[in-house]
Amino acid sequence: MREQIIADLSAGIDGKLVYDLVGTFEEVVGRYRRGDIEGCLVAAGRFVEHTFRALEFIRTGAAPVEIKSPSAVSKGLEADKSLPEPVRILIPRVAHGMVYDIRSKRGAVHVKEIDPRYIDAALAVSAASWVTAEFLRLYHASAEEAVARAMQSLMHGHIPFVETFGDEVVVTRQV
Repeated sequence: MREQIIADLSAGIDGKLVYDLVGTFEEVVGRYRRGDIEGCLVAAGRFVEHTFRALEFIRTGAAPVEIKSPSAVSKGLEADKSLPEPVRILIPRVAHGMVYDIRSKRGAVHVKEIDPRYIDAALAVSAASWVTAEFLRLYHASAEEAVARAMQSLMHGHIPFVETFGDEVVVTRQV
């Protein structure tokens, strides 16, 4: 399915950006499944940057090497009425609000008795899945039935393969 997603997204987004976007999406999910919550959140930040690079490519035809201010890019996207609403508003708000802000704003307060990183990572995985599925919905070349299956697969629940309960580490799936 990875190759289908890459081929479909490459129909509307620069191929290098697509590889970066899909690669970081896989890293977010993979780290979450392995129980590497901290790594998942770091990868989620990179996923958001690649998301905004892809959005800038869609808007301008050129992708910046890095995104210095996701907020500024969001404002520029919202102002461009020629773009479809998911590109202007939905994707940037989900990526920024549900992944970037939570990952960034709570990083400094993770010294509390109840560590919120697990729920932050679960939200990041869900949001990254949605963003990838929405890009696929908008920029696909495959038949709609195949795209619908791929979107459903992307949104299927992601359960960690490794979980920690107190001091005990448990593998939840046969590997």
